[in-house]
Amino acid sequence: MADTLPITDVELSAAEHDFRLRVYPAPQPDGTVLVWLHGGAFMFGDFDMPEADETARQLARRGTTVVSLDYTLAPTDAIPALPVPEPVEGMPSPEELIASYGGDRARAPYPVASLQAVAAFDWARAHAAEFGGRTDAVAIGGASAGGNLAAGAALRLR
Repeated sequence: MADTLPITDVELSAAEHDFRLRVYPAPQPDGTVLVWLHGGAFMFGDFDMPEADETARQLARRGTTVVSLDYTLAPTDAIPALPVPEPVEGMPSPEELIASYGGDRARAPYPVASLQAVAAFDWARAHAAEFGGRTDAVAIGGASAGGNLAAGAALRLR
């Protein structure tokens, strides 16, 4: 089955850094909108990784419009301070993950990604009706580091 979702990328800026949103409009919207933040230890990942892209596609097919956030990643200088685990066959190293997911992207320390999550939520509320959503039915969530950023954004928004 071919995927025919009319996905749109949106450019925004917050905390003096540009970032992107990817909107996955629900073909049959139920009024709900989810701002979704990918995981990746704050240092890698993007909205093309399956955790972001496939999650958004599945939710959109079920009626929820998803606004996926490609937030500015944290600096990679934290990696040398981490204890280096024993290599596991078939598992990429942190350096390989960074090269694969976000190696060439701009980076910035906290609170940039947190402020971008707030801006993404505000954008989603302002544009919810364009995608069949209700402003009172916009939620924010994420996986792993994205979940942490979503929780922090929820506190800022409160």
